[in-house]
Amino acid sequence: MGFYEPRSPRGSGKLRVGQPAPARTTRHSTMPLANTAPRCDPALLALANGGANTPVDGGMPLTDQEILAAAKGMSMAAGGTGGGVRLVSDLLNPQLELKTMALRIEACPEITVRILRVANSAFYGQSGTIATVARAVQVLGMNTVKGIAAAACLDHMVVTPANATTVDLVEFRRHSVATASACQTLARRIAPAHAEHAFVAGLLHDLGVMVQWRLRPTGLVALRAKAAGAAGDMTACRRRALERPCTGTTHADCARILLGAWNLPVALVDSVAAHEGSMAELTAAGSLATLVAAADELAAAAGYPLATEPGDPAPEQRLAGFWNEHAALREEVLAALPDAVTRLCSMFDS
Repeated sequence: MGFYEPRSPRGSGKLRVGQPAPARTTRHSTMPLANTAPRCDPALLALANGGANTPVDGGMPLTDQEILAAAKGMSMAAGGTGGGVRLVSDLLNPQLELKTMALRIEACPEITVRILRVANSAFYGQSGTIATVARAVQVLGMNTVKGIAAAACLDHMVVTPANATTVDLVEFRRHSVATASACQTLARRIAPAHAEHAFVAGLLHDLGVMVQWRLRPTGLVALRAKAAGAAGDMTACRRRALERPCTGTTHADCARILLGAWNLPVALVDSVAAHEGSMAELTAAGSLATLVAAADELAAAAGYPLATEPGDPAPEQRLAGFWNEHAALREEVLAALPDAVTRLCSMFDS
């Protein structure tokens, strides 16, 4: 059963879910860091200790060390000892057995409650019949439960500075859900080997924005203003050029370090890191990267952009070849996306 193919009439809804992902590796988390000199920055020290609410000046470059410290802070927020982050990593393990998956999920009580609430919603036609994660897996299928769990984990990962109001969390969730839904649909139709990881890749593709928000809120404000002024010309390449001077690095690079530090599959990390790259960069990162890039564009075009990357109904030039080949599918996904996002978000927020 597909994640977005419920067995019964609609109820409500929010976040979910080729080549099977390679075995987990620590390649990203153990790579040499370019700027790792010790610093006494109070915000960095707070992040390293999992506290992290004090941003630093917006004009400073973001170092790998700061991003890794933010990853630790977000990991700790995701379940006290990083339970939510570890759960996402476990869910992406293709060797994970049903019984083991249920036990891992049940070790995170808040996420378990979310899964049971969603599984018993009218969306799946099982109201009042599912009392355990194992039963949810039996009724809904492993991939569906994986998607629900990954979506539930996203809220735990998004920890923001108390004094920062740069990012609209509702906007962020909707964009993430829309990209995840579009990415999964594209994968099912044209790249089935990626179907298992497409939803999570789309869901997490902009998580680097949360790092920018925590560490460079002033720069993110500036980026929003520049993006608004260039709304008619906000291609991925132009956005990357604007990001670096405003926030110190790109959100894609923040996500690369963040997800790599959490030991997520290399193919997924690479696809997220490259999603705003040129077609040559997308090709080099693998076909999942192209799906994420296409889904990101579709989410914005369907009315779910981020303020830092306003949507354009016309396909980007870098993806022209891809959309020439899949023009009918583009229109099909665009037409279905608003209904999917509304249903999924209402289910999770109810």
